[in-house]
Amino acid sequence: MKQHILVVGSGQSEQAVATRLRLSPRVGKVSVVPGNGSTVNNIPIAATDIEGLVRWAVEHKPDVTVIGSAQALAAGVVDAFKAAGLCVFGPTKAAAQIGSSRVFAKQFMQRHHIPTAPFEVFDTARAAIGYLLTEGDQKLVIRADGLTVDNGVYVTDCAHDAEKAVRDLMVNRVVGEAGARIVIEQCLEGQESTIAAFSDGRHMAIIPGSSADSGSNTGVIQATIDGLRGEGVPFTGILFARLILTPDGSSVVAYNVGLDDPETDIILPLLTMDLVDIFDACLSGTLDKVHSSSTSP
Repeated sequence: MKQHILVVGSGQSEQAVATRLRLSPRVGKVSVVPGNGSTVNNIPIAATDIEGLVRWAVEHKPDVTVIGSAQALAAGVVDAFKAAGLCVFGPTKAAAQIGSSRVFAKQFMQRHHIPTAPFEVFDTARAAIGYLLTEGDQKLVIRADGLTVDNGVYVTDCAHDAEKAVRDLMVNRVVGEAGARIVIEQCLEGQESTIAAFSDGRHMAIIPGSSADSGSNTGVIQATIDGLRGEGVPFTGILFARLILTPDGSSVVAYNVGLDDPETDIILPLLTMDLVDIFDACLSGTLDKVHSSSTSP
């Protein structure tokens, strides 16, 4: 019997996922919640309305629910679906912190010796501004801890601009509670790129076509997957690592854990395997038995 798959999200990338799933001979129907004007079989429930999503899924019984929305992942939708006995693709709330919390991600990388820019974490504007006064004028990146509609990132060249960024985030709360904590880090110079991989919690499959899929960068993803599993929060889903390529090597800028990542549109056409087969392998812990290779040039 062909499967009914539910895709959670409203962006262009989730639209691309739904379109790709409809091409699978294993799929009979794809529903999208909440979807957008270009998707079909839309369900009018917010991606972060976890109770509403679970209630709908329990009633309509999709074979698999694919969480595209990073906001929904951060809100714990996967945990709620699993608690209801529903099959769902995506990381738990705890594992999704690698993408939903800049503070968690930076401290995680520090614990596991994954290259990233030197940083400090601040819970108050006073402490952050005091730090800036001691550091003087230099190029810094100031990031909100949480997910934001805008990216919540400021690149500053002097202490005056850096202080304004801190006040915007922590005092004026221009990105809401996402700016209650911030990361201030050294600004690295170099070419930016992305590496992406599917994971079943232990194994990974690098997705060819992501802009940094060279062998020298795959260790970043495996170290991340191994580190999360070692901390008791195995990561099942798709993981994007934003890299900056410096003269000293690759350094991780940030992670994203949702299929709503813009790079999804680029990599999906390059997969030769049925996307349903990849999801199945991730959910069954057998990703080492499959290959998500790209099409031939």
